[in-house]
Amino acid sequence: SHRKHTMSSPAPSSPRPARPASLKKKKKSSLFNTQNYVVATLVLLAGLALFLVLSEPSVEREEPIPRERQKREIPKVQVTFTKSVPECEKRAQEGDTITVHYTGKLEDGTTFDSSIPRGSPFTFTLGSRQVIPGWEQGLLGTCAGEEVNLWIPYELAYGDAGAGGGVIPSRANLVFEVQVEKVV
Repeated sequence: SHRKHTMSSPAPSSPRPARPASLKKKKKSSLFNTQNYVVATLVLLAGLALFLVLSEPSVEREEPIPRERQKREIPKVQVTFTKSVPECEKRAQEGDTITVHYTGKLEDGTTFDSSIPRGSPFTFTLGSRQVIPGWEQGLLGTCAGEEVNLWIPYELAYGDAGAGGGVIPSRANLVFEVQVEKVV
């Protein structure tokens, strides 16, 4: 017998039996989809970084300023009158010409200069920068006939350089015994 080959039509589709609710796939929350996950991670990392930066104590790490450039208050000249005159006709002021005898010493008492052995007083104009700043300040207001001792800090003397080829060392505070001969 000859068999006929016939196409069979598909069997009528039967409805699928309903799945119980406990077996149904749950739709994932939108928070857990990949794009939202990446964004959430980045926000958390940024927040953590901000927290760490803000909670770090603020410490400035500057290079130390070299000693020679550090600002410090310069001590003033200390003036001690060892002889004063009862009546002063003219107190020394800027622009006046002053004639003095002096002896300059280091703080240890070593004499480095004196006009007395030469027998020749020193004359200069106050305020004209002919002498060290300590003399300018220390002799301001003195009178002829007065004697003063000046303690001069190195900043108002010869500074870091010193003077006299090492006779006055770097940063040497100086002491001067000054006899004011004339103020004009």
